[in-house]
Amino acid sequence: MAAPLDRMRGARSVAVVGASARPGSFGERLAIEALRSPGFARVDLVNPGYDRVQGIAVADSLDHLDEPPDLVLFGIPDAQVPDQLRAAARLGAGGAVVYGSAAGLGDELRAAAGDMPVCGAGCMGFLNLTRGASAGLPGARLAAARRHRPGHAPGSVRSRRC
Repeated sequence: MAAPLDRMRGARSVAVVGASARPGSFGERLAIEALRSPGFARVDLVNPGYDRVQGIAVADSLDHLDEPPDLVLFGIPDAQVPDQLRAAARLGAGGAVVYGSAAGLGDELRAAAGDMPVCGAGCMGFLNLTRGASAGLPGARLAAARRHRPGHAPGSVRSRRC
């Protein structure tokens, strides 16, 4: 039987909630990082405010994805996270990363996630260096790859909350 974190850590599909076309925004950088991660076979971008980001069609909600992603990355304001986390769990996503602090929302986030594993809140995400999948903060992939040494544990977790 697979451990609950295996699907999240070995994600082949990812949804970026809050993907943005606004230059320099967190949502834009998160979308770019996911799209250039060779470990993700499928990247879905989600934001009701855009039709396209980085030339890719954008879904207006998680409910409109063709299939549940292995991992959901939340690049949205903290107040929106509980509802989106509930939607991800309802959809059958394998796990989620919450980058924002979500101050005061801990109990609500735990209830929203149910049994779905969550990395965060207030974390830098994680990297699976063996698979080339970056669920870390934008730009973290290159720095981590430089520190990775063959024979050492891949998939570094970059947060005590993960």
